Amino acid sequence: MEIKCEKHGVISLKLAAPDLIFHDLSSSNFIIPFETIKLKKFIGQGTFGTVFAATSYKSTVELACKAFVPMDSSITTGLIEQAH
Repeated sequence: MEIKCEKHGVISLKLAAPDLIFHDLSSSNFIIPFETIKLKKFIGQGTFGTVFAATSYKSTVELACKAFVPMDSSITTGLIEQAH
């Protein structure tokens, strides 16, 4: 996916907005299988997902678990086009 900028030309969304396409979370270090955590309580909700307090079944460390809401790329493209 790309966006067009009058000053910079065509820019990849991976560079301009990696968080909008979850490119910054592509590493397996940041994605934990759902089966390995236990959700404890709801913390909050936003445009991109829902956050829960959680613990890992493998340790007693408390975690914040964000469940992302996948966005269809055609919706994202439409929103970018509306902004111009």
